[in-house]
Amino acid sequence: MQLDFALQLEDYEAFQLYKSSRMEKFKKRRRNLWIFVTVVFLALAFYAYEIGETFLMYVLGVLGVVCLFFYPRFYNWSYKRNIRKSIQTGFGDKLGFTETMTIAKDRIHRSSKIGEGSVLISEIENVDETQQHFFLNTSEGTSVVIPKYKIEDPVKLREKLFDLGLDINNDLDWKY
Repeated sequence: MQLDFALQLEDYEAFQLYKSSRMEKFKKRRRNLWIFVTVVFLALAFYAYEIGETFLMYVLGVLGVVCLFFYPRFYNWSYKRNIRKSIQTGFGDKLGFTETMTIAKDRIHRSSKIGEGSVLISEIENVDETQQHFFLNTSEGTSVVIPKYKIEDPVKLREKLFDLGLDINNDLDWKY
């Protein structure tokens, strides 16, 4: 089976966001920062109340409540922006090149103007499938990103990966 597609910034971004959203360490860090920032603002508001600064108390109290409700949304926006900048810096020269991927019984071979390489099927631990992508995860910690919306028949690809004996994790409702 042969696939031709070009990876864009959004494809790398989706991969990074998917992987980080599945890491327990990432979720714990986000939750702890959320709690810490909210508690700091509320504690400072209480301190302002104790010393008689009512205006400062109201400002800090409102900021604490705003953090309580909007910090997760802000954190996601900020993280997404940082990921995008990182990708532009690290992969900016690799974006947009047409890549040819050939899936054989024992390996997946990729080639483009930048270079070429192969991954043995036995090295692929599992495949994560989202609504827009396939992420083939290897035992070495690397991954292969295949955008569904840029290939002709994603169902045929899914069947081919399944026939090769790869575990496919369906995460079709995932959204960052």
